[in-house]
Amino acid sequence: MILQTLLAVFLGLLVNEMCDVSSHLAQRLLRWAARRIPGEGNAERYEEEWLALLEERPGKILKLAFASWMVIRSTFTMRRIYRCREAREQGAVSLPVRPVESLSPSEFAEMAAALVLRDGFATARVVDGPGDMGVDVIATTPDGRTIGFQCKKYGDQRRSVDSSALMQLHPRLHSAIDEFVLITNGSFSALARRFAQAHRIHTIDGETLRRWWSGTESLGEILRNQGN
Repeated sequence: MILQTLLAVFLGLLVNEMCDVSSHLAQRLLRWAARRIPGEGNAERYEEEWLALLEERPGKILKLAFASWMVIRSTFTMRRIYRCREAREQGAVSLPVRPVESLSPSEFAEMAAALVLRDGFATARVVDGPGDMGVDVIATTPDGRTIGFQCKKYGDQRRSVDSSALMQLHPRLHSAIDEFVLITNGSFSALARRFAQAHRIHTIDGETLRRWWSGTESLGEILRNQGN
C-alpha cells in the first residue's frame, strides 16, 4: 500500500514536471527548426513568426505538438527556400525581407510571385500596367496550368475586400487562365466569400497569408483546404 502510494505520488510529480518542461522544450524545438532555414536573416524571421504562432496554441501539450510538427515542416521549408534561391539566380523576383505591412502594392505583388515560385511553380511574373483586367501575377504550375493572382494590399489590415474586386476575375474575361486566386493582407466580406465560392475563386486573407509567408502552410495546402 505504501509502495503504491509512493509510486502514485512519483508519477504525479513526473507528469507535472513534464508539463512544466514542455513549454520550454517547445520553444527550444522551434528555435532549432528555425536555425535550419538557410539564408541571411531567415532564422530570426522564422523564429519570430513561429514563436508568435506557438503562443496562440492553447495548452502545453498542443504547444509541444505544434513545435514537433514545425520541426518536420522545416525540412519542406528549406526545400522551398532553395527553389526560391534557384529562381533568383534565373532572374525571377525575390522574396522581400521586410514585413508585409510595409510593402507597397507593387512590392506586395512581387512578394506573391516570389512565394508562388518558392512553392515550386514553374513560372511567375508580375503583370504591370493598364489592361491587366484585375490580374497582378500570372503563374504556371509544373503540369502546365495557368493561375491568375489578384493582389489587394491595404494600409489598414482591417479593411475587407468586397465582391466587386472578385468580379474582375470572371473566366470570360480571362479565357487563358485556368484558376484564380485573390490575395490580401486584409479580410473578405461575407458577400465576397460567397461570390468566391460560387465562382470557384480561391481566397487568401491576411491570416492565411501569414501562415503561407512563414512556411507553416504551402500554397497547394491552402488551395486544397478550401475545397475548390
